[in-house]
Amino acid sequence: MHATAHISLERLPCPAPYNACLIRTSELPVANEELETLSSLVGSLTAFASATWHLQFEVFAQLTQFSRGKEALRKYREAWRPALGLGIWPDRPSPMLWTREDFINLGPDEKPRPLMYQLLRVTAAGAARHEASGALLELGSMVQVMMPDPALFFNYSKQVLLAKVTEPILRAYPFYVPLLETKSITACEDSYELKERLCGASIYLRQSNEDGGLVVVSEHSLDTFWDRLGLTL
Repeated sequence: MHATAHISLERLPCPAPYNACLIRTSELPVANEELETLSSLVGSLTAFASATWHLQFEVFAQLTQFSRGKEALRKYREAWRPALGLGIWPDRPSPMLWTREDFINLGPDEKPRPLMYQLLRVTAAGAARHEASGALLELGSMVQVMMPDPALFFNYSKQVLLAKVTEPILRAYPFYVPLLETKSITACEDSYELKERLCGASIYLRQSNEDGGLVVVSEHSLDTFWDRLGLTL
C-alpha cells in the first residue's frame, strides 16, 4: 500500500490477468485537499490507457450517490447531454419494485430498500466528458468504463445484466451498467466470472460508498502507470 495526500492505494485480490485496487480517500465526498490529487490521477489514467491500448471511455453519474442532491446536475445539463439508464449489481438480488411487505417490515426510522440504481450517461464527447469525470468525482458519484468499442460494451452489458431483471418496467432502459464494489471483485473465482461482471470493460472505475473510495479494475497491467506516478501497491 502507498499513501499520499491522504489517499491510499490498496491492492485487491482478483483472478489474472485482471488487477484491481481501491483508492481510498479520507472521506466521501472527497475532501478538497484530496480532490485535486484524485482528479489528476483519474485524468492521467484515462490518458495513459487511451494512448497505450487505444481505449475509449464512458462516464456515468450514480443518482443514488450524490453528495449535494440531484439539483447539482442542473448547471451541467446542457454541457453533458445526459441520458438515463440503470445500474445493476451482478452479485446482488434482482431489482424489484416495492411490495406491501417492504413497508410493513420497516423498523423505527428505517427507510425502505433502494428501489433501483439509476445512472446518467454523459453523452457529450471531448472536453465535456473529461470535465464531467472530474465534476462527478467531486460529487462522489462517478463511474467510468474504458473499452475499445463502446457499442460492444453496451450490447454486452444489456445481454448480461438484463438476465437479472424480471420486472417489465425495469427492462425498458436504453442502457445498463454494472455496479461493483470490492467484494464483487474479490469473490470472483476466475477471470470469466469477473469479465462477465465487468460486461467486457477493459478498465472500470467506480466511486464506492460501500468501500469508502474509488474501485479500479483493469484487464491490463497498470504497474507502469503507477510507477510513473511514483506510486506502489
